[in-house]
Parts: sequence; C-alpha cells; structure tokens
Amino acid sequence: MTFIEVVLAVFMLGSLLSSLLLLQSNVLKNVFQFSSRAERVLLMKDRLIKAALSREKKEKEEKKIEEIKEPLTTINYELKKLSEDSSLKIFKNIVIEKVTAEWDYWGTKEKESMITFLYKPEKKKA
Repeated sequence: MTFIEVVLAVFMLGSLLSSLLLLQSNVLKNVFQFSSRAERVLLMKDRLIKAALSREKKEKEEKKIEEIKEPLTTINYELKKLSEDSSLKIFKNIVIEKVTAEWDYWGTKEKESMITFLYKPEKKKA
C-alpha cells in the first residue's frame, strides 16, 4: 500500500514539474523574441534620429548592422513623397520617412517597419 502511494506521489510531482518546465521555456522564448524585436526597433529609431540630426539628402540607404551577430539585421532607410491618393496630400511638402529592419529568425524572414512624416519646405529661389 505504501509503495503504490509513493509511486503515485512521484508521478503527480513529475507531471507538475514537467508542466512548469514547459511554461518556463515558453516564457523564456517569448522574452527572447521580444528582446530581439525591441533591439531592432531601437536601431530603427536611432537611424531616424541620425537622419534628423544630419539632415541627410539621401533618399534611400541600406545598411547591414554588424554589432548584432545573430541574426544579421539589415536596416533600410527610405524618404519618399506621398502618393497622389493619400488623404494627407492636402498638406504641402510632407514626405514619408520609412525605416525597415529585416532579419532571419529560425528560418523565417522577420520584418519591422517604422514610419514618420516629415515636413520639408521648398527652397526659395533667390
């Protein structure tokens, strides 16, 4: 009778611990994914700030980030005019500043984009 109780107690304890281990591994995986995505969002924000500070004339730029070894990240910067059917077309001289980060995560392509609107006044002719 005592041996059967011990076996049942060990079985219940094992099933409880295995479910807790599964839960812990899922939490760690989600934390890692969020951390990876947040790191890339900060890189994109940094690229937008650098563009604003330097008042770059470049309309397109692609840069591979070497600081992050795994996974390799590509940051694309694009400055383009609004489309003709945009509802913001009523505002003159508004352009779209778009930064996109692309990386490979466990065999799937991940992509994150950040878009801002920028006012670029026309240069007056002297």
